[in-house]
Amino acid sequence: MKNASGNIVETQVETQAGHLKDSPYRYRLSRMEKSQHLHQHIPHHIPETSFMSRMIMSGSGWRGIFDPFGNPEGRGKNISGEARDFCIRATHSFIRFLATFSQRNNPLRILLAQDSRPTGEAIRTTVAETARACGVHIEDAGIRCIPEVLAASESPLSKAGYSNAGYDGVIYITASHNPVGYNGFKFGRHGSVISRDLEQKLRALFHENIPMKSMIESILLQKDENDLPPEMEANHCRADSDIMSGDLIRDAYELRILTCASHSTEPAVQNQFLKEIRRGMEDNPLGLIVDMNGSARATSIDNDILTRAGAHVHVLNGTPGAIIHGIIPEGSHMETCRQTLETMHKQDARWQLAYMPDNDGDRGNMACIDSEGTAQILTAQELFSLVVLSELAAPSLTASLSTSLGTSLTTDSKTYPQAVVVNCATSLRIDRLCSLFGVRVARAEVGEANGTSLASKLKEEGYHVRIMGEGSNGGCIIPPSQVRDPLTALFSLLRLLRSHGLKTPASEYARRAGVTLPYAPTVQDFLECLPIFQTTGSTDPQAMIHASIPDYDRFKTAYERAFLSSWPLQRQWLSKAGITHWREEQTEGTQMRTGMGTEYRNHPFTGSLKIVFMDAVGRDQAFMWMRPSSTEPVFRLVIDCSAEAGGARTYNQLMRWHRDLVETALKEA
Repeated sequence: MKNASGNIVETQVETQAGHLKDSPYRYRLSRMEKSQHLHQHIPHHIPETSFMSRMIMSGSGWRGIFDPFGNPEGRGKNISGEARDFCIRATHSFIRFLATFSQRNNPLRILLAQDSRPTGEAIRTTVAETARACGVHIEDAGIRCIPEVLAASESPLSKAGYSNAGYDGVIYITASHNPVGYNGFKFGRHGSVISRDLEQKLRALFHENIPMKSMIESILLQKDENDLPPEMEANHCRADSDIMSGDLIRDAYELRILTCASHSTEPAVQNQFLKEIRRGMEDNPLGLIVDMNGSARATSIDNDILTRAGAHVHVLNGTPGAIIHGIIPEGSHMETCRQTLETMHKQDARWQLAYMPDNDGDRGNMACIDSEGTAQILTAQELFSLVVLSELAAPSLTASLSTSLGTSLTTDSKTYPQAVVVNCATSLRIDRLCSLFGVRVARAEVGEANGTSLASKLKEEGYHVRIMGEGSNGGCIIPPSQVRDPLTALFSLLRLLRSHGLKTPASEYARRAGVTLPYAPTVQDFLECLPIFQTTGSTDPQAMIHASIPDYDRFKTAYERAFLSSWPLQRQWLSKAGITHWREEQTEGTQMRTGMGTEYRNHPFTGSLKIVFMDAVGRDQAFMWMRPSSTEPVFRLVIDCSAEAGGARTYNQLMRWHRDLVETALKEA
């Protein structure tokens, strides 16, 4: 800004902790006011608008309806002035946030990308202009899937041309699984989305950060390079250069995929892994339908790398932004790829799988051909279970590859205790699978960042975390990746289905589970020998209740009171299903506490509450789970029930009871 003498002075950002000492981040306000009229008549601060108050801000991301007409399913490309101000304020806050971590003397460096939603380009332009106006080096990668962007952000390839430099952070524009009229942000550091605790710190900065209105107006007026302040022209040119080119992003992502798939950083092991999968494909060809649904994954490496692995690939709706149907890869949204798979399989039996990602490309689901030749959609819980099975049974394959080549795995799995990290709504089927391999199951609250944070804690305790994920939505995180990625999950399935030789994941699982599998098992073969559970899907109408709950602690207390009151009657029929007692689990972030009452939860009390039902020998057989969504204005419910405890009959009774308890608690809360 200018001082009383009209000279330019640098303004350092302050945080609650005080001044940022020697921070590389500065912003300048020189030439920011286009006229004396602008300076006099535009308010100096942006108040929190009604748009901002409607945004849902949590560890899962910041999102809301950006469609200019307020339509959740709208396809408008422009954004309102209030939405623009939100984007500027969010960007400015993230820059302040990153400045607290930076140890470098050169400008902050941020990688920017978006999914394929209609409003993405308008938001991305606003973010880029804001960052440049703040003196930040921003690299705009355009439409990219988020696993690809996060992999590139921490890859050595992303540092080409820089000395002692990497990306300080990632801004990714998305609303994940929400309808196309929504949009928002995910923020990343060190190859993953920021943790729940860090997101809360960022949110606090957002609520205290009220940029000058004149600065915001000037950002929008700076449309050509000649109009930029002189001290920012070099930064602007550098930001628009092709330092982080598309090829570098793709190369960094391919390296990440092969590292996760082969469990090795050694190129020789990775190449041998692909060779073994290709040999399996030659013996038993496999065709894969991919319905991109106009998502950001349409720009990624999926087609190329799957073809290199020997699969036959047929892509549907592969134009980014051409979103044909619903975004969530479940239920009716999967019908396009399911029907195409069934039709093509009748013409050629090699077409056996179909796959659809969501719009930002960090989760997906599949359909497979059953024994009758009909295409069936897998549930999210089934897909996650298959990937967990593959990862647990895989060391026999990857170890043999490494031994034959004289190399080593990324982690010596025999040295460390093993763990799998899942969210609190994941089916008990995972516990049954992990028990076959002597692997601990650890549960975190719903949300990708919660799972990765818990995994980090377990690693510090000496655990080797084999896989992280959320069975409730099918999201899989296979180390060393720190983000959900359906392509790593797909390669894990290919390993399960097409590994060549005697010691395969399929043979390892069959030995441990005491089941018989054919030489070339199908997805259906594996599904039939998994532990049998029925679990509520996220698109099931019974899975959500639209309700406004002003006091979550009061609501949960009322639910617990109603449960205790009804338990004596309900246990009469539950005992016939072999269920004799229960426990309550309350999960917040990375903490799961066992116990009933307020003393087992913390403000703001928005974590999950789960009643786990056990049989006479203490084995978990079913659960009732609930939690307010952090990304949508709904309350989510899940029932999980084993076949041993009565299957569908017990499941339906538990769902009725669970919903009755929620409705009773809502009346009291």
